[in-house]
Amino acid sequence: LARGATADEFAVARHAIRLAEEHAGGATVDPAASADSRARSHVGYYLVDRGLKTLEKGLKYKPEWSLVAGRALSNHPAIAYFGFLGLIWSALVLLALFYAGVHAGWSAGWMVLAGLAVAIPASELAAGLANDFFTRKVSPRVLSKLESKDRLPEECPTFVVIPTLLLHPENGPALAERLEIHYLANNEPQFRFALLTDFSDAQAEHEPGDQECLDSALAAIRALNERYANGDGDRFFLFHRRRQWNSAQNCWMGWERKRGKLAEFNHLLRGASDTSFNVSSGSLAGLPRTRFVITLDTDTQLPREMGRRLAATLAHPLNQPRFDVAAQRVVAGYGILQPRVSFSLRSALRSRFAKLMASSAGIDPYSAAVSDVYQDLFAIGSFTGKGIYNVDAFDAATHGAFPENSILSHDLIEGNFARCGLVTDIELLDEFPSQYHAFARREHRWVRGDWQLLPWLFRRVPTSAGKSAQNPLPLVERWKMFDNLRRSLVPPALLAMLALGWTVLPGSPWLWTLFALTVPLLPCGLLAINSLRGLFQRLKRGGEVLLQLYDMRDQFLATLGQAGLSIAFLADQAAYLVDAIVRTLVRLFVTQKRLLEWETAASTEGRLGNHLAGFIRSMWPALLIPIVLAVVILCIHPAALFVAAPVLIVWGASPLLAYWVSGRSEIKETVLTAAERGEFRRIARKTWEFFETHVGAVDNWLPLDNYQEAPKTKSAHRTSPTNIGLYALSTLAAHDLGYISAAGLCDRLEKCFDTLDRLDRFHGHFHNWYDTQTLQVLHPDYVSSVDSGNLLGCFLTLGHGLAEKAEAKLDQSHCAGGLADTFRLIEEAASRFDSPPAGTPPLFEALKLTLTKLRNRFASLPA
Repeated sequence: LARGATADEFAVARHAIRLAEEHAGGATVDPAASADSRARSHVGYYLVDRGLKTLEKGLKYKPEWSLVAGRALSNHPAIAYFGFLGLIWSALVLLALFYAGVHAGWSAGWMVLAGLAVAIPASELAAGLANDFFTRKVSPRVLSKLESKDRLPEECPTFVVIPTLLLHPENGPALAERLEIHYLANNEPQFRFALLTDFSDAQAEHEPGDQECLDSALAAIRALNERYANGDGDRFFLFHRRRQWNSAQNCWMGWERKRGKLAEFNHLLRGASDTSFNVSSGSLAGLPRTRFVITLDTDTQLPREMGRRLAATLAHPLNQPRFDVAAQRVVAGYGILQPRVSFSLRSALRSRFAKLMASSAGIDPYSAAVSDVYQDLFAIGSFTGKGIYNVDAFDAATHGAFPENSILSHDLIEGNFARCGLVTDIELLDEFPSQYHAFARREHRWVRGDWQLLPWLFRRVPTSAGKSAQNPLPLVERWKMFDNLRRSLVPPALLAMLALGWTVLPGSPWLWTLFALTVPLLPCGLLAINSLRGLFQRLKRGGEVLLQLYDMRDQFLATLGQAGLSIAFLADQAAYLVDAIVRTLVRLFVTQKRLLEWETAASTEGRLGNHLAGFIRSMWPALLIPIVLAVVILCIHPAALFVAAPVLIVWGASPLLAYWVSGRSEIKETVLTAAERGEFRRIARKTWEFFETHVGAVDNWLPLDNYQEAPKTKSAHRTSPTNIGLYALSTLAAHDLGYISAAGLCDRLEKCFDTLDRLDRFHGHFHNWYDTQTLQVLHPDYVSSVDSGNLLGCFLTLGHGLAEKAEAKLDQSHCAGGLADTFRLIEEAASRFDSPPAGTPPLFEALKLTLTKLRNRFASLPA
């Protein structure tokens, strides 16, 4: 109450605490129920989790109808989502049936053919519309976290691991450098860092060069431990596995690839001595019992403190996994957390293809983790191989669950068994293929892995014991696997639909073509609608819309470009996806061989190269398909060739397009002309004039937020951390440009920092708004992480700039440029009085004379 809470808020808090205390007093010690008991003993369980109903019942709270409707959606998500999805899909298919029936005399055969042709494309449209609808209507589900501003609790020992291959002696130092970057960005006492390595597949257990690769990696890890030694044991490790003979793959390789590495590492952490790890850089003895493992790919970046936030989320009592022994899976809480994955700026700039595809999310669900609808509606996400897991829960759910030599895309199925949560407010950065054919080969591998999970859609599933068992996965988890299979069928189905629409389907070929092209163009339409909706809302609030219009333009052009590439590469995508599906089905149900066939993305790019001949060789079906279709159309429906020709031509030219977009992006340095430099300096001088005019003793040497010229002049005597940081940098830049002296720079900064020392703060953080004249915090008082980050970035830059000036020799040559900029503004002002209007007061004539004298006096200034 002393902090401003209302009586009602206090009553809610008191009742929630009472409920948590009552359950804590009678908490069971049954290990199977310990996670649930810890959750019920936490006050958050009754405020934001499943105990909210209990809290409301005790307070006799009656929610409003709008809230009741929203809860009906969240209480029955499967009915809402699948009902909406089925309704849209049925409407689209029935529309196609009706259209075909009208033009075919209601012939059942033609109507069935039309329905089959549009079934899968219609499912893609329905899924896109349903996901867009629910992500807009349902609030994002943010998982609870432990506060970890200083360090993690001692009960959270965590290993950050990179499962990878040692292919060359140079790999070891490069991988160790990646571990070092993770350590510097996440220097947490509870963290250890490790490489989990295999050798490449081979025809012998030992290959020449193996030992050199291993020695190089061990030396790099040893150097890291020496560099960062703190008397607390090793922080960096390497665990290497020996090759084992695999008859299904007909080669020597690491057991079960990445899945096997993580499974055996979990056993190693629990003291097992029978794993295939035969080389280690150090001993695990004496280390705390590892609770969590953060697994990353070789090219994944773990930004600053993201590791700590992941561990703090998984350690929260409300997120503790509850393992069901009967179902042999985690049924509540989370055994795995998948953060949001974005593309790194470096990879996005490697080629035109990467720049376009990485410019907006929504195209690649594996790397962009766009299935937020699953987390928001069903409180589960999809594991894509980069995240954190609870060692005991993960091992309990996955150990013995899958037969050997059958799981390639293990991430999704492991997430289904260990129950994965999507943490969209924690972000990792990943690389994106720079070449189209490398991207296509990666898709080929992923689709093969998805179709190998086909047995887990049925009532009985295979196990490691060679026997079938009851499928423990619920409907939503099976739907996620089915949805991947459905998505892989979309390009072949679109190709088939276009071929049928141009040849035999009743009705206009134009309409069938338009229906098919609507599928890749749907994201453009949804983006345009949502952007316009946001623009209208901003107009209602009276906000600035110019920047939003620029952003809308850039996003729309990027999404349109992605849709254009999808159309251009449709024939090639259909060919390689059909190859992946057929290849997998044959291996899965006939040969039982080569189900673990796989290569690294770097190896794929290196093998394929970036030459036109390589694109033509790998995309030859895209050349053959339009030729065959053109011949078929000429034989069956020649009039439709006019409709099909543009699409067929684009498909035939797709290898050339792929070669062009996969070319390296060149960053061109533009040299400014003298006129352009003069214009930029004029703008800079006018900008500094704002700070010269409005930062002074009246406002305690703090910058104003803004100055209004129309409809009447008015100064906003308030400021924020962002304003303060930008003013400090502007002061530094003003000295660089010669607008103020070194003494003026120091004087302004000293007065500003003296004021900052007098401002009220919250745990060291500046509040977001202050009155510049009274220095009082403006209400509502809060701390903005965005503004604090802006201030920190500006101060870091300011510190480096001042350090450089302190070490540099005194040089006043830049002052000439500053004076020149100043008198350019004087000339600009003087020009306004060259032809004064009639009745101009004498004061203006005197000012004109003074400005003219100044202009003449400094006419000889150097440029």
